[in-house]
Amino acid sequence: MKGKFNNQRLKDAMELRCMSITELSQSTHISRQTITEYRTNPECNPDILKIKHIAETLNFPFSFFLEKGLPMKSNAAYFRSQLTTKQYYRKAQQVKLKLIASIYDFLKEYIEFPAFNVPVYANLKPENAAEQLRKEWGLGERPIENMIPLLEQHGILIVCLETETDAIDAFTQRFSLDNGDKIYVIGYSANKKSASRVHFDLAHELGHICLHDWQEVDELEREEFKSREQEANSFASAFLLPEKTILRDLDTCDLSIKGYSKLKRKWRTSIAALLMRANRLGVIDNMAYKDMIIRMQKQGIRKQEPLDNELITAEPSILKTAVNLLLSNNVFDRNDFMNALTYEGCISLYPEQVEELLGLQKGTLQTKILDFNHLLLKQKLKTI
Repeated sequence: MKGKFNNQRLKDAMELRCMSITELSQSTHISRQTITEYRTNPECNPDILKIKHIAETLNFPFSFFLEKGLPMKSNAAYFRSQLTTKQYYRKAQQVKLKLIASIYDFLKEYIEFPAFNVPVYANLKPENAAEQLRKEWGLGERPIENMIPLLEQHGILIVCLETETDAIDAFTQRFSLDNGDKIYVIGYSANKKSASRVHFDLAHELGHICLHDWQEVDELEREEFKSREQEANSFASAFLLPEKTILRDLDTCDLSIKGYSKLKRKWRTSIAALLMRANRLGVIDNMAYKDMIIRMQKQGIRKQEPLDNELITAEPSILKTAVNLLLSNNVFDRNDFMNALTYEGCISLYPEQVEELLGLQKGTLQTKILDFNHLLLKQKLKTI
């Protein structure tokens, strides 16, 4: 066997596929005891044929399980729906972010990415922190057209990921590289396409980056976690809807569903978020706020608001632009890129897996086989 078996890679692959030891055992006809040994014992000496069978079942290259992995420490992740999302769903998304961070670590040897530029405001209230960050980034008090390129320009990696559940909105993980650099990766669900919803989710995650400690998030007491979530929500609301300008708009707006829809088009923020901001700023009282929410529920627009299908956010671009830059400038062809990712980056994946993780167009990294429908097998070969 070339290389030493890495049991952490087996854990990652199983978590990504949401597959338990029992399920993998049933699929491979390898005993639970053997799989448990492979998964938990870093010094085990596994049967090469069994690992190949496991690799095929989990749909990973065999070499993936023989790599050391990158010198990268993964800190705990913030999930917006952490209290309700099933743990195995969270773990699957965390593995995706780890793979993406690993690919980024490989790419940065060739690409000059934007430097991370997000100040820490741990001692400020969320509202003040949001105001200060707007000043730092030169945003003034105007609406933010698109959160995704804004965050990418300031060194945060954004990825849109396929999820099997609507319970996951957005999540952030911090990685510490061997050279001391910290990188933050925000993933959001491909199930959420509306700009207004994606913008709030990303602003919420930005709040965690600015305001909160990243050690032992998983060990937070329930009430402390809820408090941090509320702070991130307050930050997001203030960052997307700065007080002075939104107050002027609310003062001149018809405070109805139609009026809030006009504000939604301008600020690219949901009606629900606008209502909450109006309530917190004292424009509407609690009774008026609840009345509007009830009206939205009765009209069936609480989950699917007006303009949701029209205000669509741009997709993350920095990672796929980096790959296309390398290909278009002939630094690599698609085969060389995948080989370099394996031998230099120590991360063996199938081309379609990299395309999905980075949001690349299908076929970008796959060897294309021309389809000649008019070719026929010679008659003499048919009779063999």
